[in-house]
Amino acid sequence: MTQPSRLRFGHRTIRVDFTSALPADTQGHGDHDAHLIAISSQLDGPDAALTLVHELLHIAIARAGGAAALGIDETTEERIVSILSDALAEAVSRNKAAAEWAVGEMAG
Repeated sequence: MTQPSRLRFGHRTIRVDFTSALPADTQGHGDHDAHLIAISSQLDGPDAALTLVHELLHIAIARAGGAAALGIDETTEERIVSILSDALAEAVSRNKAAAEWAVGEMAG
């Protein structure tokens, strides 16, 4: 399947770049203001997909005003995003028919 180059989130289009320009210890980075998710080109398959979901959740928190607006620090945000992205990835990968149904229903 083809890697996404952009996705719609709210009223914005977020560019998705698979790049080697990230630091070696960084799998991905989301930039709400630049409408960008960068994912390490060293990742493939499930790791790249999980990183996309992870960074999208960070952007969702930024849309809500950021960690401070939610009364949490950045370390807590990272833990919450990691827990949620791992749970979503597991639920979707183990329940493909249900995930496809949910996407179809939400897409209208």
